[in-house]
Parts: sequence; C-alpha cells; structure tokens
Amino acid sequence: MHVNLSELKRDYQEGRVVPFIGAGLSVPFNVPTWKLLIESITKKYAVGKKSFIKDVVETHLKSNDYWGAIGALKHYAILNDKVIQTEIVKLIKEKQVSLKNNNLHNYLDIANMEFELYLTTNYENLLHEYVNCDNVPILLKDIDFSTQEMFDEKRILHLHGYTSNPGSIVISRESYMNLYNDNKYKKLLSIITGSKKLLFMGFSFDDQFVSTLLKDHKKYFNGEHYIVLNNPTDEKIRELRNEYGLITIDYQAEDSSHTEEIRKILNHIADNKGHDNHKNSDAIVETLAPIVLEEEVVEQNISCERIFSDDFKNMLHNEAPSGYSLKEYKAVHLTGLSYPEAYALYRPETAREFEPATNIITVYQYNIDEDQWKVIFKEYIDDVRMYADNPIDLTQDKREQLIIKTQQGSGAYLSVMILGSKDNKSVSVLLGSAAGTCFSLFQGSYKIIKEKYLTFYESDRVIASYKWSDLGLEKVSTFMTQQLSAIPVLIDLDNSNSITINYRINEKRHIEANVQNHQTVIGKVGNKISLIREDATTSSVNTRIFCSSKKEDSYNSETGEILAPDIITIKIIPEGYNWDNLFVIYINAIDNTAVNGEGSKFGSIIH
Repeated sequence: MHVNLSELKRDYQEGRVVPFIGAGLSVPFNVPTWKLLIESITKKYAVGKKSFIKDVVETHLKSNDYWGAIGALKHYAILNDKVIQTEIVKLIKEKQVSLKNNNLHNYLDIANMEFELYLTTNYENLLHEYVNCDNVPILLKDIDFSTQEMFDEKRILHLHGYTSNPGSIVISRESYMNLYNDNKYKKLLSIITGSKKLLFMGFSFDDQFVSTLLKDHKKYFNGEHYIVLNNPTDEKIRELRNEYGLITIDYQAEDSSHTEEIRKILNHIADNKGHDNHKNSDAIVETLAPIVLEEEVVEQNISCERIFSDDFKNMLHNEAPSGYSLKEYKAVHLTGLSYPEAYALYRPETAREFEPATNIITVYQYNIDEDQWKVIFKEYIDDVRMYADNPIDLTQDKREQLIIKTQQGSGAYLSVMILGSKDNKSVSVLLGSAAGTCFSLFQGSYKIIKEKYLTFYESDRVIASYKWSDLGLEKVSTFMTQQLSAIPVLIDLDNSNSITINYRINEKRHIEANVQNHQTVIGKVGNKISLIREDATTSSVNTRIFCSSKKEDSYNSETGEILAPDIITIKIIPEGYNWDNLFVIYINAIDNTAVNGEGSKFGSIIH
C-alpha cells in the first residue's frame, strides 16, 4: 500500500482520526448535491420574465461559484435565505431514497469503525441513522462542553446545518461568513485539529465551502490532515499538500466504484479486510457506479436491484467481441422504463485513446419475462475513443437522450452522436449518421437553452438548433435560431463591472468591432470580459478565439473574470486559420482602484 495509507492506518490505530464527511458519500441515497439543489431552485423561480436568471446562475455554477449562484437567485428572484433553506429541505426529502443494500454506500463502513467524533457539511441525517450514537446531531455553533467531553462519547457535528432545522442551513456567502467569523468556531476547530487529524471523504475539493474554510482558517487547522480522492493529478496532490496541509489518499474508480474503493481504504486502516456489510443476501453488489457521475444515481427499486446483479459487469465484459474490451458503461433511461437501459462502449484492445479505430456502441435492455439482458441497439463508429456525456432531457417526460462525443486534436473538431427513443420502445440515432459517422463541428460545442433547445456551435456562431417533436429531434426554424446567442452574455453584471467586446465579420471576411485592431483596453481586477459576436446566428464564417495572459491564474477563461493585474491578450481568427486577418485586443488589467475619465495614455476604457 502507498506510504500515505500506512500513515493514515497508524493514526487511526492510535485514535487520532476524525472523519469529515462530504456530499459525495450521500450520492447513492440520491441526496442532491449543492449544485443540483441550486439548479432545482433556479428552475422553479426562473420563469417568465425572470427566465434570464437561469443563464446567470449557470455562469456561476460552471466555475463552482455556489455563492455567486445563490447571490444571483436572491437578488433577481427576490428570495431570502429562509425561502431557499425551506426549498432545500423540501428537495432533499423528495429526492432521498432508502437503500436496503449496505454495499451500495459507505455509511455503515464508517459506523463499524472506532470513531468518536464526526464532522459533516451535509444537511441530511444519514450519519446519525447509521452511526449508533445516543447523542442527537448538533450544530457546531451550539456546542457547549469542555474539550475532554468532546471525545468522551460519539457525537456528530453538522457544520452547515441539517434538515430538521431549516433555519440552520448555511448556503449563502453571508450565512457562511457569519458562521465562520465567530471566535467560538475558531477555538473549536483549533481544539479538534490540535489533537486529531481530519479525514475528508466525499469531497471533490472543488467544493467552495470547504476550500474556503481551509483557506480562511488555515492557521486553526494544526498539522496535516488526509483527503480521499479519485484519480487526482500530481499537480492537485502537490497543491493540496502545500496549500492546505492535506495528504492525499488516492484511488481508481474507473473499473470499480467510488463506494467500493473507499470501503477498501477503510477496511485496510481498520484491519477489517474480511468485513461484509450485507444485511440482505439477495441484494446486489455492483451497480453502474464506475462511470456514473456524482450527480447521477441509478434508480433504486426492486427491479433495478435484481437486474443489476453480481454478474452484470461480467456480462458486459463477456459481450466484448474478440480483440475488444469494455471502456465505459452508464445507466440511462432512453425508453423511459422504471429501470434504466445500459449503454456500453467497446474499443479494440490495441487502439490507443487518440488513435482512430472502430468503436462499438451498444445499448442493452433488460427483458423481465426472459430474465436476461438483450441488445436493442448497436452501432459501429470509426473515430478516436468516444465518451458519453451526462444524459439530457428534451422530451420532458421519463425518457432521456444520450450524447456520445469525441473531441480531436486540441479541441479542433467535435463529433457528436445522439441516442434516444421516439416510441418509448426502441432506441435509434437521433442525430449523427447511422452509417458510421458523427455530426462534426469545427471548434464545436453545445448547450441546452431553456430546457428545450439543443443548440450546436462552431466556435462563436450557431450552426443549428433542435427541439423535440413526435418524430424525434426537429431542426428549429431560422427565426428561432437567430434568437439564440452563441456566446452567453453576462447579464448579471452592470455596465461598470464588464468589458464588452462586440464584433462581427464583414463581407470581406474581416473583423469589425467596437474597438480597433491591436487596441489596448484598460480594465481592472474584478471586471468580466464578455465577447459578443453580433452575427453569430447569421454568418457562415466561423472564428477561433484564443485568450492568454502573462501570469498564471490571473484570468478565468470560464467566467471571463480578471483575477489579478496582468495583460490579457484576446485573438480572434476568422475562418479558424486565417491568420492574415487576425484581430487582437489587449486588456491592461490594473489593480482594484477606480479608473476615472474617458481614456488614458495607456489605452481606452470600455464599460
């Protein structure tokens, strides 16, 4: 075992480890993540004239800015914390399911270990349900006992509130700051970490709440602590150790599951290698967990538990043609049955990831009468290795559609094939060729607009948009397509906080803009750069856009936000490779001091 795991085992055996539980461990119970909670609340309130709120919230969520998303909801939908807290409790109660099979989660694994104190940022009460704890869960702000008593008997501390007390739920920036600016918090965190080491489980560490907790209270987190992560990069491991004092315990879930790999770690440090959490001999061991993302959970019901049996993954492997291997599989409700179909991708064993080869895309459906899986769709695609994105919902019913894609080179070409069901029975190709080729786009991307329109782009222009009809995907009229913007406008920003570059391609295929070519524009830290192509839905000319900065991490390319003083260079290239007509804008980002006047000797000021 890795040396880090040996150190964790030693600390556990010496009684020095406190588990810190995050949302990832509750995913098997279908408990919504923070992101899904925010998206669900947005969907409810961003209607009618306020439908623009969805784009604002989406912009924040793309960069894991939960506070920005909540702030936008509160401001534009005119909601207060109490309404949002109530909605969160309602959503968790609606979505959370019970699991008869304890091998599908890690809570019983944790309960069977010799921990006395548990910390969690989760809102639901799953820890208390599985941990044999006489003390009811308490909020850390309500704790009022001596240091010794804290470790005398089992206790569960909810750092961010829980569902039985909606008013305790911490979700907004303001509620977080009020909580963690309390000197009592600092003292208690210092006490816990002064004699114990935290073991973070169920965190992606893009979790804004926890990363901010560690940054803002770094001096109170004494010593080094541990975090369990799936397949982290060496860069991430170094960052966590150098910046946060976190020692990474890594695992690989690609051919297993998050639950199973975390269980192996816990069993190893507890010397509990033969432990079995089964309470029901008929319960399943494997699900489609290996590539189901944290926000996706297979529907848990009797039929699903029966058909995804121990032999399911073996069946998929055995179905691989000679010379092929199973690369990925995913549960997806293509026909809208109560239990999902299974998508699987097979690829030649000798083919490298970015080498063209024949991919075999297969969809299996369980036949209850015959008690076996049947192939209901198979397609051969000659391309580099393909990947299935998260399922989408264009039908507004129980059916889902699956986008299978590949992006070659440095993102130069996006190839897409979409599977779905037109009749709730069979599965077919909704978009892409049934003759072995995909729908390909130069510098391509796609997004769902208003939960109804599937829109494809080449770089910064709309290529096509589709909506669902009784016949499948129907191409939207030109009139509707022209109303869809190729680049999302940062509509949550007032004019004083944005740098907006409007541009278009003229008849000579040259770029015209509201600034001159090679002009320097003065900006400041905190500004967001918004590029808006005015002819994005009408022009036949595509462009490529490159954004670069002299300093690392001074510019967020996802949100457009300037993070530090720097020179940011934006290059717009007509026709993708027409460097002769290259258009360049320089953003001179200065410190967060106010800039007055209409211009300066260093360049123009655009608001």
